[in-house]
Amino acid sequence: MPRKPRLDKPGFLHHVMVRGIEKGLIMLDDIDRKDLLTRIGQIAEQTGTWIYAYALMPNHFHLLVRSGELGLSDYMRRLLTGYAVYFNRRHERVGHLFQNRYHSLVCQEDDYFTQLIAYIHLNPYKANMLNSLTSLKEYPWTSHPFLLGCIEHSWMDRDYVLQFFGQDSEEGLQNYLEFLIHEAGIDRSEELRGGGGLRSNGCCDTIHGSGTEEVMGNGDIRILGKGEFVEKILTQCNDTAKNDPDPEDQLKRAVLEIERVCAVHKCSIEQLRSGARTKPLPLVRKHLAEILTGGIGLKLSHTAKLLGVTPQGIVNMLRRK
Repeated sequence: MPRKPRLDKPGFLHHVMVRGIEKGLIMLDDIDRKDLLTRIGQIAEQTGTWIYAYALMPNHFHLLVRSGELGLSDYMRRLLTGYAVYFNRRHERVGHLFQNRYHSLVCQEDDYFTQLIAYIHLNPYKANMLNSLTSLKEYPWTSHPFLLGCIEHSWMDRDYVLQFFGQDSEEGLQNYLEFLIHEAGIDRSEELRGGGGLRSNGCCDTIHGSGTEEVMGNGDIRILGKGEFVEKILTQCNDTAKNDPDPEDQLKRAVLEIERVCAVHKCSIEQLRSGARTKPLPLVRKHLAEILTGGIGLKLSHTAKLLGVTPQGIVNMLRRK
């Protein structure tokens, strides 16, 4: 049976895993890793996405994220497309870099947040890439050193993560380190792979095939959470699917997005609509055309009016690589 559509609404907590095509390498050296990590952070700030944990591995990477106003799909599209173009150019290769469909789970925060943080951070240790658990502090490609205060990221919130482990940051950090030691001896891979409402009842029957997944019983393989949480998420997504987009709401979202992107690129809305070709205005218009038509679902004519161009101009932007 075909895959179910991805569950994606602003504010959902997602555990995301991206693999290289045919399990191939997606980062060959520290230059690649730095580029990917920079993109993770920059695009998070541009889209209002919150990053709570990351782990970069040779042939895959993990993220724990809360989606922004445009949802997870917009963030991941920009991240994966941009990095793949960079990687192929740098290494003089062609073709797909990632598996066609990244894996994402909508997660119940109260019950699984701490386990997901530990699970993601322990990836290099459990892959035998480190001599000891204490060496995780020196491994620069997870957000574990960020929680320890060894590195800084403007796009992450240390206090938010540590509050799940203790009443203040100091207690939270101590409890986090103790929890990490505890989790290092436990295999959570099955428990954290989804099937909300099924695994907690011990009745998950999952059939894995070529590009298909089926779940039996009252649950959903796209969700990591308990029964009531699963029902809540599915209800929210079904309600959204039933309702046509509100044009007024779309317009408000589009205006807010234009203001935000212009602020990021330090240009005025008047300059954006002027038709000027000075940098970075053409790229800003193209970026906004993609968001307004693809992410928000605005019509070409409305998008063109907001950006000060013709509808054909929008079509040309969207075709341009």
